[in-house]
Amino acid sequence: KKKATKLTLKVKVKNAAVKKTNAPATNAPATNAPASNAPASNAPATNAPTNAPTQAPTNVPKTPAPTGKAVDEDIIKAGVWNIDLNNETVATKDKDAYRTDVEYGEDGSVTFTNAAEYNGGMVFGLDDETNAYNLTDTGFKYVRIELVTDQESSLKGFNDASSWWNKIEVYEGNTTPEKERVIYYDLEALADAGLEMDKVQGFGIGFQGGSTGATITLKSMSLVKEKDKAPVVVETPDVEIAAGSTKIAEGETTSVEVAVETGTVESVKWSVDTAAVEVAADKNDATKATVTAVAAGKATVTAEVTVTRDGQTFVIEKSVEIAIAKAGDIIYNASMAFVGSEAAELTTTVGESASVEVTVDKGEIEKVEFSVDPTDAALVSNGTKAEVSSKKVGAVTVTAKVYVKGSSIVDEVSKTINYVPATVTMTGDDLGEKASYTVAGAGQYAEYGKVTIASGFTPGSTVKINFECTGNVNNTPMQWKLTDGANSQYTGSLSEEFTLSTDKFDGTKDVTIVFQATAAGFAGTCKFNSVTVADSADNVTIDKAEDGFTGITQYTETALVDLASKTDLADFNKVTIEYTAVEGADLYASLHTTKGKFQYSDVAKTGGDTTGKLVLDLSDATVKANIGSIIADAESNGTLVLGLKLSTGKSLASGSVEITKVIFEG
Repeated sequence: KKKATKLTLKVKVKNAAVKKTNAPATNAPATNAPASNAPASNAPATNAPTNAPTQAPTNVPKTPAPTGKAVDEDIIKAGVWNIDLNNETVATKDKDAYRTDVEYGEDGSVTFTNAAEYNGGMVFGLDDETNAYNLTDTGFKYVRIELVTDQESSLKGFNDASSWWNKIEVYEGNTTPEKERVIYYDLEALADAGLEMDKVQGFGIGFQGGSTGATITLKSMSLVKEKDKAPVVVETPDVEIAAGSTKIAEGETTSVEVAVETGTVESVKWSVDTAAVEVAADKNDATKATVTAVAAGKATVTAEVTVTRDGQTFVIEKSVEIAIAKAGDIIYNASMAFVGSEAAELTTTVGESASVEVTVDKGEIEKVEFSVDPTDAALVSNGTKAEVSSKKVGAVTVTAKVYVKGSSIVDEVSKTINYVPATVTMTGDDLGEKASYTVAGAGQYAEYGKVTIASGFTPGSTVKINFECTGNVNNTPMQWKLTDGANSQYTGSLSEEFTLSTDKFDGTKDVTIVFQATAAGFAGTCKFNSVTVADSADNVTIDKAEDGFTGITQYTETALVDLASKTDLADFNKVTIEYTAVEGADLYASLHTTKGKFQYSDVAKTGGDTTGKLVLDLSDATVKANIGSIIADAESNGTLVLGLKLSTGKSLASGSVEITKVIFEG
């Protein structure tokens, strides 16, 4: 049996980077801020009062604009100034048109939705009071931005962060950036663009055209002196330990040895945890030692291995357990196997049983103690055999402690059984009443279009109608219906010419004419081109020339199976939907949840063959995580809604779509 080992890693680092910290508030004492840094208005200095002289007196020297506060010496020495992303300035705080749905993360990040077609974003002050700072002679060369978005960005610098439009900006210049990236914006480029480096209030991040609605996460923003150097990653060496024998009797010896695949073993320190054995290092080979059994019991032999690799030093601990039998006892090896299978691990469906059996290479088994992990799996043991079953998806480990007559050693062996969901099939009433969807067309006596004949016409006059109909009008009987509100006339067909009934209409009331279907199922349109009465159109108004029923449109959701009770959906890898449908429906399947559709099938063409299958692949890890998250969320608030739907790839005028079977497979 391969014993568990303990790994301890110690790494010597020659050059440690300075930890980056946010600027403390005390780095910018308020007493250093001249009053002129906070003008009462944003009006530029050129807007002088009307009573001011038009020209400065020649004997008065021009006063330079005040500079910003000095940057704290500790920050300059560290070479990093982390900007607090909670310091959102007025430039965006009061401008929701630029960003929405702002969320601050515990890691200091900020996530928001870009809400402007061009230059939407956020602006952050160098401190929480948006004071100006003098960045000249500080050594800072770049604004480092850690970003998660596939949108092209730009950096904005502000001498006056009271308005977004006071920005000085430079662009990333990458229209197809990596989604998660680090960008270094050159401060010199900002200065060349017009940013006065001796009085900087803050920096902003913006995004270029076409980014409206994009979700953006800004993980960090900082001023740095140098770009990050790519770290040299040296993988920890893989050290193994092995014993010549893990079972020996009192007075016997065995060898232990460590080996490393890559790197060089510099030294090994050997130790034991009990007095049951003694260990002596090999004088000629540091990787080897000899273990001598002193007393019956168990002992753990540990090697502390110092390994060098690619210039780095690692200290790694590895251990092996030795069982010591009394002198003269039987030393045996136990093994466990699946009944009827030689597999190292067994995979079976939930609810099915798996049987194991224990054997030894020497001696006679006195007893076997079986156990399972997790403990809620079912276990029935009988002598050297045990039967295991589980009602849950996942791995179950069955372990046996084996006792042999004439031996003080207790050997331990185990096997793993992987339980996958059983295939579940839904048919008939299990599918629910929504599993069948019929595109029935219009109902019987449905009316379309409208023409009005004004009162004053001569009873018995001839009506001439020029019209056209599309769709299945030839298969669905249609007629003219005429009414004055009190009496109605029906023609029985769509004739181009007929007479007004003298029994129904005396000419004193307006009469309306409509297309009317005399049977259900019509799908199409009908149109009045012209209508005349007694060879005159003057007394006729076409109120609604074209009207009809066109069935269902493309992408309409049709048949539905409710999966509200299937909270174990994440256990399955595939869902197969069998269906029948009207010819030409061209269906696709989707898995719906309370958060919308998130898994689709390819479109299945239904031309000719009106029966078919659609498959949803749920095996992808991202899909499983999504399902698990939705189910967990729904179970917490009691509103789980899962459903399978078939939707049409084309418009349909009539016919039906029916889900006949749903098969869930592990």
